[in-house]
Amino acid sequence: MPSRQRAQRQSSNHMEVALHHGRRFGRPLSYKLVHFLFVRRDMSCSVRQIIAADLSELANLHAALIPVPYPPSFFINLLIQSNYACLIAHDTSSASPDAPIAFISASIHKSNSITGSQKPHIQLLTLGVLPEYQHKGLARTLVQQVISTLHTSSDPTPPIYTHVCTTNTLAQSFYRSLGMTPFQSSRDSGPFIARNKYPSYSSRCRDDLVELFRSRDAYLLVGEVSV
Repeated sequence: MPSRQRAQRQSSNHMEVALHHGRRFGRPLSYKLVHFLFVRRDMSCSVRQIIAADLSELANLHAALIPVPYPPSFFINLLIQSNYACLIAHDTSSASPDAPIAFISASIHKSNSITGSQKPHIQLLTLGVLPEYQHKGLARTLVQQVISTLHTSSDPTPPIYTHVCTTNTLAQSFYRSLGMTPFQSSRDSGPFIARNKYPSYSSRCRDDLVELFRSRDAYLLVGEVSV
């Protein structure tokens, strides 16, 4: 069997396993159920946690909005791992109300080996919004909601961190508006840079994404986000 067909079959098998797992076991009991409406004058969006049936469309939307290839195991972990969460948004006022228009994924951890902190923190993994729905406040709402989904205790909200390509100035500006800035190990050092964080990019990405992802390196942005 050609390697490409073998890879496609393996990917399909992974998704089938996840679908079976999701139908049988559902979401981890530690999750706080999320299903709410994001309403503006020009649109009405439903935001909810993913289920097993969403995995294929979620993977396709990632491929359309982020030029970084993610393996099937990434999406399966979003579904079944108790310290992960993934939310998707639908435009309920559109002609295709079941089609996802945005997503966010994140995980919560007890410590951070990069910054050296031994306190809990939340890592934002992926975030994407279709171009026609950008600049409407949806991305900010998704960030705040995924933090609330993962942080269920009465303790103060833990610090948030994420990696952003060093040439992706649009994403850097967005996260800066949330209160996140490049991590520095000391006051006199420059921003920490994760070298070769993105070793490969998809050849199918849009021209505007190619410009934003010229570098393979990433800044580590950290901060406290109000929810």
